[in-house]
Amino acid sequence: MAARRAVLVLNPASANGSTGKLAEGLVGDLARLGLEARLLRTEGPGHATVLTREALQAGEELVVAVGGDGTVNEVVNGLLEQGPSPHLPTLAVVPLTKPRGVRARRVRDSQPPAGPSRRHYRGVAGANRHVPACPSR
Repeated sequence: MAARRAVLVLNPASANGSTGKLAEGLVGDLARLGLEARLLRTEGPGHATVLTREALQAGEELVVAVGGDGTVNEVVNGLLEQGPSPHLPTLAVVPLTKPRGVRARRVRDSQPPAGPSRRHYRGVAGANRHVPACPSR
């Protein structure tokens, strides 16, 4: 059985630069989960959208947004640029952000974890949850 392919769109500046230091470790972690991961590092604002658009055009089946809410927003914009489609790749998120970011407030913690935990990989490894791009009202 061939390994499932994944593209990681990673913002190395996220979480005050600590996300960039975790990049190669993430690729190794995903390989141990049976995923062949290709790492794409963003270089500035809007670049995650461009990288995601390219991954979509290349036919990638799994796109992993690694970073804060801005990175996730840009990746979603790249995926949905042409509108919702049943042929879009799966989106997974490894949320890493600054201590004062949304994630830290949600868990009432003044500091984010040093790196992604096992629960961050749940969606990447196949425990998917369908979230419609345009929910009905």
